[in-house]
Amino acid sequence: MYDVLVIGGGPAGMMAAGRAGELGAKVFLIEKNERLGKKLSITGGRRCNITNDERNTRLFLENFPESKQFLYSPF
Repeated sequence: MYDVLVIGGGPAGMMAAGRAGELGAKVFLIEKNERLGKKLSITGGRRCNITNDERNTRLFLENFPESKQFLYSPF
């Protein structure tokens, strides 16, 4: 028996399952793809969900050589 059933192993599903597990719930996570988070790797051209601690935008964007021109304006 499980306490929580999570349908979908995308970012939200993985976070929900992980947090429920941290809180002590027995979790069952169902995903139709062969691996969790598969769709995340094909969204946004690898440009989504970026977070950082670097306040210097130019220095931060050196971590994204192929995308730094695209990312400069949003940052």
